[in-house]
Amino acid sequence: MSDSGHDQWGPGTGSSADYGYGEPTAPRYSSSPFTSAPHSTSPFGDAPQAAPGAAGAAGAAAPSSATPPPYGAVTAPYGAAPVPHDPYAGGYPDPRYVRRTNGLATVSLILSLAGLVTYGMTSVVGVILGHIARSQIKHSGEAGAGLALGGLISGYCIIGLMGVLMVVSVLISFATGSS
Repeated sequence: MSDSGHDQWGPGTGSSADYGYGEPTAPRYSSSPFTSAPHSTSPFGDAPQAAPGAAGAAGAAAPSSATPPPYGAVTAPYGAAPVPHDPYAGGYPDPRYVRRTNGLATVSLILSLAGLVTYGMTSVVGVILGHIARSQIKHSGEAGAGLALGGLISGYCIIGLMGVLMVVSVLISFATGSS
């Protein structure tokens, strides 16, 4: 911790270099998108590249000595600086890889739990929507399987509880009415 330049509880950048795991491997870029400085290394770590606009004496562009990225590698759009990846730094998940939650699964859980107030009437709808949501999740790969399962389990339990309460109330009414 002493070589990172921060005290124990001081501010850091969130990279692994703040915690003593070594220096970052990617070059640092300017925080402003409107300023650009020539980079001394390739984003792929090969050989130094020339600054933009620094062509040869004859005005022809020299061929690049950098090797292309491997097939399937994520590259930055043209003109944008690549984002350095630090596996030890926290952060928010990339929105490209976050699965959407199935809406019917959420509604299923809400309606099933609302059956406690509506004497099990909305739990019936919650169970039906829970089955539909599980079917959609299997085919689409969306998130929310736990919500749909929770809607099914709570819906069936509340329907069963209300059924038992109805039978008990009928038995009590017959027992008190016949005596």
